[in-house]
Amino acid sequence: WGLAKSKEQADRIAIEQANLRSNGVQPENFVWACNSDSTKPLKPLYDATSEIIPSVNIYGQIWATQNLKVTKFRNGDSIRRAKTADEFSSKNIPMYFCYEEKLCKIHGYLYNGYAVIDKRGLAPEGWKIPSLNDWVKLSNNLGGKELATTRLRSTKGWPSFAKTVTNPTGFNALPSNSFVGSYEYWKKQYTGLDYKGEPKVHNKIMYWSSTPFESKGKTYINHTRLATYDNGEDEFYNGNQGLSDGLNIRLIKE
Repeated sequence: WGLAKSKEQADRIAIEQANLRSNGVQPENFVWACNSDSTKPLKPLYDATSEIIPSVNIYGQIWATQNLKVTKFRNGDSIRRAKTADEFSSKNIPMYFCYEEKLCKIHGYLYNGYAVIDKRGLAPEGWKIPSLNDWVKLSNNLGGKELATTRLRSTKGWPSFAKTVTNPTGFNALPSNSFVGSYEYWKKQYTGLDYKGEPKVHNKIMYWSSTPFESKGKTYINHTRLATYDNGEDEFYNGNQGLSDGLNIRLIKE
């Protein structure tokens, strides 16, 4: 930690340097080591794997800058991984899904609503899945729904028709193919080619909140959708999704 005055500063230095060497892809592990004596093997001092989550302060809210990608609940129990999209949509149990591993390294995993409401908890210690109020507060702090997504979107990864943004908040929202509805609907909407015969570029990202919503005896969960459209407008929308749907998760500090 010789380059930093605090552990937090050392964490930031380590994250910046690791991302520099991995082309921006978040490494899955961080281990502190001492190299004061270059003639001997490095001696690990501290393994910070479970607690280092890149974050940004947006008007007093501490948000993660990448989507969640965990395979265990907070208590250590494994989360079932769906082998196919069909399995993911048909099992009423906590699950996560990865449609393509190289993309999941960037976008994180999709989790169904059963995993979100499971009492074992998806978020590591000190973090939580944001409530609907957390998302509303974020939107209000950024000037309301008309401006929020414009200030949260990443500078890259969005369709060519999206207006240019500067990602001033550092939130770094990227579009992702959430799993909503049936397998056939998902396959039609989010995979394959667009009308030009080119690979589809998604125009939105859907994030779970932790806020349930009851209607006609069924349980839903509020979600937030960030989207951009070919008319040049960005959208920040709050709605509800069924427990079998698969959305991304962006954590916020407790």
